[in-house]
Amino acid sequence: MSQPFRFVHSSDLHLERPLGGLGETPAHLADLLIDAPYAAAERVFDLAISERADFLVLSGDVLDVDRAGPRAVAFLLAQCERLAAREIAVYWAYGPAERRSPWPAELRLPANVHVFARGAAQTLAHHSDGEDLAVLVGTSDEPRTAEPHRARKGSAGGDAPFETLVKPKGGRFALAVIHGRVSGKHLAKSGFDYWACGGEHGRRQFGNGRHLAVYAGSPQARSPAERGVHGAVVVDVDEHGAPHPRFVATDLARFRRVRLTLDPSAPQSDQEKIVADRVRAELARAAGLDLFLRCQLSATGATTLRTPRDAWGQSWLRWLRQEFGTDSPAAWTLSVDVQPSGTAAGMAAPDGSLLADYLAAIADFEQLEESLPLAMLLPESQRTSPAARLIHIDDAHERARVLRQARLLGRDLLGAEEESA
Repeated sequence: MSQPFRFVHSSDLHLERPLGGLGETPAHLADLLIDAPYAAAERVFDLAISERADFLVLSGDVLDVDRAGPRAVAFLLAQCERLAAREIAVYWAYGPAERRSPWPAELRLPANVHVFARGAAQTLAHHSDGEDLAVLVGTSDEPRTAEPHRARKGSAGGDAPFETLVKPKGGRFALAVIHGRVSGKHLAKSGFDYWACGGEHGRRQFGNGRHLAVYAGSPQARSPAERGVHGAVVVDVDEHGAPHPRFVATDLARFRRVRLTLDPSAPQSDQEKIVADRVRAELARAAGLDLFLRCQLSATGATTLRTPRDAWGQSWLRWLRQEFGTDSPAAWTLSVDVQPSGTAAGMAAPDGSLLADYLAAIADFEQLEESLPLAMLLPESQRTSPAARLIHIDDAHERARVLRQARLLGRDLLGAEEESA
């Protein structure tokens, strides 16, 4: 038995990088594009305080000092001093951003901030009330992959081997802190209770209930390629030394892809209501956050388009921006892509239906360049159980097969319900 404790895990703050990939930048959202990474990062530090965390782990790519400039340096110092005032430690392993431009030696970080050494793994013990709560092993050199892997956007390779991170002997809870790729085979062999990983901007975890690898992801998405919710991870360690991570959103803006099917022969007011209802539903899901939308529009019905597809899409783009782009919160449409007729033959579903939402979710999974995060579909209490390990799918061919079968099963089950409704 050991003393329970709590820590917060975050990575890839990228204070030097505003939101981008938008094409034209709407003037009324310019401040959001610049300030969102700072506000999201501040929420990470707020989380450490509100959750009464014992320490905060930063797994690299916090900032590139040269590119970020004085604002980011002053911001990070202020946030670390906030935690120092509450006796919350910070453990920071460098990623590529910091190696390109390390923290200036003449600017001393507060005493509560511990930066892992470069060149070799470093072991640091975290104490509370005279008791060793945990031991952290990290390096500010980028680990290489322990086994061959498929390239992945937002991930890092490197030079230093994972074998330099060795779990110390003893019964203390042990964390490995790195920026790079961890394999499932190495996780099982290493013995660390928790791998605090950086290098992927989307959250992901794998392993079993006692030995976990977690990518916290970036606190704020930066481009349309980084869809979904972003945040940080709060980890509760129980009296048996088992970690229980829970994700907490910290983002201020989200990127979404929206699929719509319209009948061009229907009255324009009816079409606009369908589109408006869907955008309002997306805003409701975002609970007050600003949205950046990419819309995919399909035409259905017996009547063919009377205008070229590009012109139809541009007219909807102008309408969407006018109706929703200047509200607060805003839903700014980045693009409207009109799908050729027949693209989704046999797969169309009434917009707003359960089947349409289901098929859209399957399509989102197909766009992920990573293993299927099926464990996130389990109840939270089961996400670190043996069942979560059994449903982990990392093989690309198996992943495609499972999604294909899921699409067909969804049509069989949900399609039948809609026909009878």
